[in-house]
Parts: sequence; C-alpha cells; structure tokens
Amino acid sequence: MNDGKIYAVIGNPILHSRSPALFFGGFSQKLMPGAYTRLAVDNLDDALALAADLGLAGFNVTSPFKQEIAGRLDKLDDVAARIGAVNTVVAHGDRREGFNTDPQGLLGALEAGGFRPKGKRVVVVGAGGAAKAAVYALRQTGAARVLLANRTLAKAEAIAQNLDCEAAELPALRDELPETDLLVSCLPAHVNTVDPDWLDPDLVVLDANYAASPLGDAARERGCRVISGLSWLLHQALASFRLFTGRPATPAEMEPALTKLASPRERLGRGIALIGFMGAGKSEVGQALAAHLGRRFVDLDREIETMAGCSIAEIFQTKGEPAFRRMESEALAKLPFAAGDVVACGGGAVLDPNNRRRLRKNAVVIWLSAALDVCVARASDGARPLLAATDGLSAGELHAQRLPRYAETADLVVDSGRRSLDAVVKKIVHEIREA
Repeated sequence: MNDGKIYAVIGNPILHSRSPALFFGGFSQKLMPGAYTRLAVDNLDDALALAADLGLAGFNVTSPFKQEIAGRLDKLDDVAARIGAVNTVVAHGDRREGFNTDPQGLLGALEAGGFRPKGKRVVVVGAGGAAKAAVYALRQTGAARVLLANRTLAKAEAIAQNLDCEAAELPALRDELPETDLLVSCLPAHVNTVDPDWLDPDLVVLDANYAASPLGDAARERGCRVISGLSWLLHQALASFRLFTGRPATPAEMEPALTKLASPRERLGRGIALIGFMGAGKSEVGQALAAHLGRRFVDLDREIETMAGCSIAEIFQTKGEPAFRRMESEALAKLPFAAGDVVACGGGAVLDPNNRRRLRKNAVVIWLSAALDVCVARASDGARPLLAATDGLSAGELHAQRLPRYAETADLVVDSGRRSLDAVVKKIVHEIREA
C-alpha cells in the first residue's frame, strides 16, 4: 500500500518519459512509499495548477518548460539561478524551490561512459535549458573549449556571454567537429542537423534525446563512441531523488527498472485504461477516445451490471461494497487486453493491488483528474452509491484515500476538470502519437 508522497514529471509531450521507471526503482529499493507519474499539459499555467490540485511534493521539469518555470518559483538554488533553467522543483507547503540537477546528470553520464571533459574540446548543440546546463557543467569541469551552436546565432551568443563559452551557427559544425572531442546534442526529439559525414570516428557523442536519436544512430555507424541520453537521465534523477527524499540512491538501485518495466509505448497495443474519481469523465472521454482511435470501448461498470444482472446501486444495496469490489476485480480479470480496447474503470478499481498491477501490465493507464468540487458536482445525480451512503466516507475522504492509488497506477495524468471533452481527447491522442 502506498501512503507516500506524490511526485511527477511535466513536459509537452511527456508520455515518452522514462523518469517514472527510475523513481519506481528508487522507491522500491529503498522500501519507501511514494508514487511518480507524468502530467500532460499544454502550458506552464496548467502544469502548476494541476501540480497544486494533486498536492505534489515535488516534480521534475523537461522540455519546453525548463527556462520558463525559473521565473515562476519562490526560490532558486545557485546553479538554477546561474543557468536560468530548472529541472527539479521541491514543494515546501505553498512555496516551491527550483534546482537544476542536469549538470550533475551530464557529468555523471560522461564519467560512466569513460569520458573526462577536463582539457577537452566540446561542442554543445541547442539553446534550451538542457544545452545551458551542459555548457555550465563543462565549463565548471575545465573543458579547454566549449562551443555552443544553434540555429539562431543571437540566442547562442546571449548564452555564451552569460556562461563564458563560444557561440556559432549550426553550419559551422562542418568545420568545427573534426577538431572536437565531444559532441552534446540538446535539440528537440527527432531533430538532427548534423551531417553523418561530419562525424569523425574519434568523436564521442551524447544525444540528450534518448527516445529517438537519429544522431546517435548515425554516430554508431560512423564508429563513434556513443553515450546514451538515458545515462544523463539516470544521473540527473539520482540527484533529484536526493532532493525529493533526503536520501541518496545509486545507479544499481534505480537503473534496472528501465529494462524491467515496459514503457507506455510497449503497452499501447494492448489497451488504454481510464481511471479517476467519480465525476472525472471517464465514460464520456472513453467513448469519445475509442471512437477517435477506432477502438472498442468497454465500461467496466456496465460489464459488472451484465455479470450481476442488476444495477450497480442494487449491488451495493443488496450485497454491499465488498461484494461489488469482488465483482469489479473479476470483471477486470476477464478483459482480454489484447486488441487495444479503451476501458473506463470505476473510481475505486485502483483500491485492489491486483487490479493496479493488472492495469499497469496490460494497458496505458490515464488518470483523468478534476478538482474535488467539480467531481462532486458532476456526480450529484443520485446514481453514485458511495456518495449516497450515509454511513460511508465523505467525498473528500474517499478522494484523499484514492489519490495515492491513482498516482501509483497512472502512466499519465490529464486534467479533465478545466478542459472540454474534445480538448481532453485531443491531449490524450497527442501524447499517444508522440510516445
């Protein structure tokens, strides 16, 4: 049972992120309660509002929000302030403090890959938060030369002036790379502006994008030594884990989960499961999402009613909640999860640990989150047995009880309280396509 704090990573898109696997490994190995998920948002305002709704104890930040969020926090540590970018936020009540563990992450990855930057010539490509962190780290460790190359020279020059490096436009790479020891690419996913012919076999290459790296593939074909972006992800997560929990973790504790846990992309073909509190919109979103994707829609409550031959309310009245929960688990166990069905689960389905494991194994699990007052207003139709029960928990108590279970189970959180039905479906579809 998970009675710990909730953490997450925010970005757009974000379903591809492997950070949850790393933190799952850390929590498991340390025998610490805690959950870590992904927040799917369009802008930083939405991200901060959703983080507040969920009461996050902390969160990581990735593209495109690392620089923007630096100006929205109550305090920055020295590294984040110097770089002007944040990748880790720790909540202290209503106050949020920003840190940047990317420099530690990059240097940890380089060390693990056998590369020491001191006295070496380095080219960093990009002008976002990751690129700035890379320049900062390499300058701090005594690289002989750090050149920042970007499509827009003015952006590169502004960063170079602040972080004491050189700047150039991307076409300059043709002449610079033959004299370079290390190339660090921090360009957006699926973007590669480096011609393979420019890559000398003696060059060491690290692409921050671990999900898809045309540059990494080309570098391997040219005989270059390639350090995976996953190593950067791992080592920055080690530093974030300590900030979140106050306890250190090792690569041996966090890294194995990357291969043990199937990524959301690997589970997309099996099914998509929607979880969330009553009134969050699971049935409506599920029907619309299934229609959009051309998949079958399954409402778990309707499956239970068919199995029992009576309504959910009647099951509660005549047999009680424990009997309903047993039927719920039985109905979920019978679902084939083989053809990509979209399944809307009841609000309490995640209370059973076997249900949580089955969902995480067989589907991409999307938590539709809406503020409690929104859920209660939507659910006040007399058809919700748990709300109607006078001897049961209040809606607030139920919500608080289930929040950690939703976080533990979910691959992705989508705000369904502030968004229209169409916007929720579009957001989910966008994340699925980018995974």
